[in-house]
Amino acid sequence: MVEPEIAFADLQDDMNCAEAYVKYMCKWLLEKWLDDMEFMAKSYDKGCINRLKMVASTNTNLSITLYLTSWMIFK
Repeated sequence: MVEPEIAFADLQDDMNCAEAYVKYMCKWLLEKWLDDMEFMAKSYDKGCINRLKMVASTNTNLSITLYLTSWMIFK
């Protein structure tokens, strides 16, 4: 769960901050740990890399379903 602590922020600001963080983490995983993610894709979840790419490249607010689906690959 991402709980940004931002002074004087409203819900939209929190959502934007959390979304930016999730996108950053997805991009970071793809850049720094692609070998491990490919192993994970072969061993556990064949769609995990595609989901990371989709989350990293989406330019709109993501739905809670997409967040949860993406989160499940790390569980």
